[in-house]
Amino acid sequence: MQRKQRNTPRYGLVLVDCRKAQTIYEQLDKSVRRTLREDDEIGSMTDARIRGGGTAGIRKLYARIGAGSVRRWESICAVEDGTIICDPSTVPNPDEVLKGEPEVPLPVGDWRHTSNPRSSAIANLQLDKPGISNDGDGVSIGGTLRLGIDEYEREDGSRVRIGVAGALLTMKAVGYRVDLSSWVGYRAEHENFEPTNEGARIVGPKPTESGGMCLDGEALQSYWIARMEPAAADGSEPAGPGATAASVTAAVYAFPGDFHVSMVPMPDPPELDQVTRAERQKALDLLIRDNGKDGKGRVLLANDKLIRKEVP
Repeated sequence: MQRKQRNTPRYGLVLVDCRKAQTIYEQLDKSVRRTLREDDEIGSMTDARIRGGGTAGIRKLYARIGAGSVRRWESICAVEDGTIICDPSTVPNPDEVLKGEPEVPLPVGDWRHTSNPRSSAIANLQLDKPGISNDGDGVSIGGTLRLGIDEYEREDGSRVRIGVAGALLTMKAVGYRVDLSSWVGYRAEHENFEPTNEGARIVGPKPTESGGMCLDGEALQSYWIARMEPAAADGSEPAGPGATAASVTAAVYAFPGDFHVSMVPMPDPPELDQVTRAERQKALDLLIRDNGKDGKGRVLLANDKLIRKEVP
């Protein structure tokens, strides 16, 4: 039996028709798109390059991509081997077309902060205004997150400090869908974050000068948090920039078990700490009174919300 000839070379670079790849991508189910972004070989950046993106403000008609990555992309998309490959001899001035043409950027819109963000001495969160993501198909969200340790005075004049050993950073949006595979700490390791199915677990910083037990310091400084895709409120069709309403809310939560309450200064050894369970609960009650908690029993430490003005 004659072996079927492979249309895509096994090694080296091949010339990809980015418009054809984009057309295929637009017809894929959401689950397949997610698989492309989360695939170890493809990932968000290679997927974007195959479809002509990957460079801010530039949309390419053709791109040179590794043959193995192209085969993998075609396999995930369930199209015939070699579908998006083109013969360089059929492309006029290939060096020029590979440079790409400036594209009209996806309109991000005019975003503004709401007037009532929540914060505490333990956490302060401020979102940056969204920008175009590197793949050109979504919106990137970044922000600054500062963590600290609070203190209050007891009736006898002594002081008690309260902090958290860990917390959770979450994000939800209207008019967009938050891509969990893009979260800080997911695609690349981050010393202060670990990915979860809800967002990112905050695990640092924990400086030794603060005792090394509680989060204390700047976890993010105008740094990438996640990527959002245009989506209707019911998830049916993309709404994106033209949606009549769009917002994104990020929040920092901690479970009661995450809190650590101790005397000031902290005794050495820590086992001599004389903070009672009742005093620990009192400290928690003060936070809950000021910020509240969610349906899962998590105490809200901080949040911030951006609302986009309607785009005509």
